Formats: sequence, C-alpha cells, structure tokens
Amino acid sequence: VQTFHTLGSGQANTVYLATFKDGSEYVFKPEVAGRKGIEPLTISIDYRPETQVAHLNVATAKAAEHFGLGDLMVKTTVGVLDGQYGTFMEKAPGETCSDFLKRVEKQPGRLTPKEIRHLPDADYSKVMGRLVRQTNRLEWVDMLTGQGDRHSRNYMVQVKTDLTVT
Repeated sequence: VQTFHTLGSGQANTVYLATFKDGSEYVFKPEVAGRKGIEPLTISIDYRPETQVAHLNVATAKAAEHFGLGDLMVKTTVGVLDGQYGTFMEKAPGETCSDFLKRVEKQPGRLTPKEIRHLPDADYSKVMGRLVRQTNRLEWVDMLTGQGDRHSRNYMVQVKTDLTVT
C-alpha cells in the first residue's frame, strides 16, 4: 500500500481507501471493529464466536459469482493494513447512492440525476429500467447471502452517457 485514508464510518466500522503503487484502489474494512459492530445486530444472532466478517465478505463475493451475479460484486480478499487484519475490496465504479442522488455537478462521461430526468422518454425508460434491474439483482444477492448492512451509503451507482448502469 502506498497511501491510505479514511473513506467513511458507519455504525459498525470505519473503512479506508488504500491506494497501491500501481494506482489500484481498494476499500479496507478492519476485522475487529467490524466483528464488534455486527455482534449486537439481529442478523448475527446465529454466528459462532469464531465467525469472521472478512470470511462473510469473501463468501458473499464468491456466492454472487456462483449465482451469475458476480458483476454486482467487487473482488474481495483478506490482508493487513497498518497492522490491522481485514477485508480488501476493489473500489467499485461510481459513487454511493446517497452521493449520486445529491450530485448536481457534471462529471465526464456520466449523467447526473437531473440529466437522467431530462432524457428523451425512451432513453429515460432504459436508464430507469436498468437502475431497477441492477438494484433488484443486488437485493437478491443480499437475500441469498444474508447481507444485512445495505443502505444508501453502502452501494455504488454509476450512469454513463452511453446509458449503461453499474
């Protein structure tokens, strides 16, 4: 890792953006804080004490791949950052859903929510259909794998000017 900084914090953990020498970016989630953060949640009631959040994250990515939904999930592995064991996840394209919905400034090759609303009807329908489809597919991955921490700051959205949606 060449550099890292805090990316954000939630109720369960603080996550970091790690940039490697080759320019690749990964989101790092420390294990200890993550494990302590999920203990009081109902979703973890059946977890054994030795269950690792890192293993759950890797298993989610592998299960999504197995079910043909791998394009929704980033590559995930485990490792150490600044002396902490945890999960490294490729940085997904786009921005959090929460940030996407608030964005007004134009970014090269991407559409803002306002630009989407003003598309011709056929193009608007394509984009909205693709957004709904991708969100529905993500919900299925979450249900199949027991993901209980999905919220508007925990998934990424990108709508390109060619109307592709990730």
